[in-house]
Amino acid sequence: MKFRRLVGVGRIHGPVIVEGKQPLYYWDATSRPDLLHVVERIGPWLCPAKRAEFERTLGGPLPAQVWPGSMSEELAWAGGFFDGEGSTYLEKHRTHSGYFYPVLYVPQAAEIGIAPELLRLKAAMGGLGNISGVRQDGPEWTPYRRWRVVTPLKVQAALHLLWPFIGDVKRMQARRVMATIHGQPDLPRGNPAFGVAVRVTASGVTTSGTLGCGPSKGAEHTSRTQ
Repeated sequence: MKFRRLVGVGRIHGPVIVEGKQPLYYWDATSRPDLLHVVERIGPWLCPAKRAEFERTLGGPLPAQVWPGSMSEELAWAGGFFDGEGSTYLEKHRTHSGYFYPVLYVPQAAEIGIAPELLRLKAAMGGLGNISGVRQDGPEWTPYRRWRVVTPLKVQAALHLLWPFIGDVKRMQARRVMATIHGQPDLPRGNPAFGVAVRVTASGVTTSGTLGCGPSKGAEHTSRTQ
């Protein structure tokens, strides 16, 4: 609905019902005048792959490209891109049973190198997140890379930037994830398998359950920061 309102043309269809999935609605525009109108509205901010599709379909060049644009324009683009391609979810902590950490995730395929959309997204987000190496889920699947943001502080910072530009579905998804994160007890630092737990407090760094030399297991040692 938001996209239809912004471009001013086209129709919304659906729902398409597939067992085990949420109902799918989709927008399309099928007449040449409508496509020209869409290009006039959003053409300057499209990435190369979408620009090429429009140019092949319409048989001519699009309006001059203006991205990267202003910070607000780039964040608006990033929000729309994340709305369509991204997600916020929980992953189990590798070393602390019962704990989770949040992830922002956007995959994107490219025939050569890194998809420009992922580079643009990372730039719009002020460098937050990392772009993975090439991954392929199966021999028949297209190789892709992932932009991911992890750790609560970085995910919260990224959501703060995206929030004005994402829709209700992605906001609700993010709220559920962060509610779980904020509902967890403080996470002890260190790997429990090593017998060491570290907590950082205002008064200093406390370690407990050390193995090897030093205090016996179960003793505590506090080192005050200066």
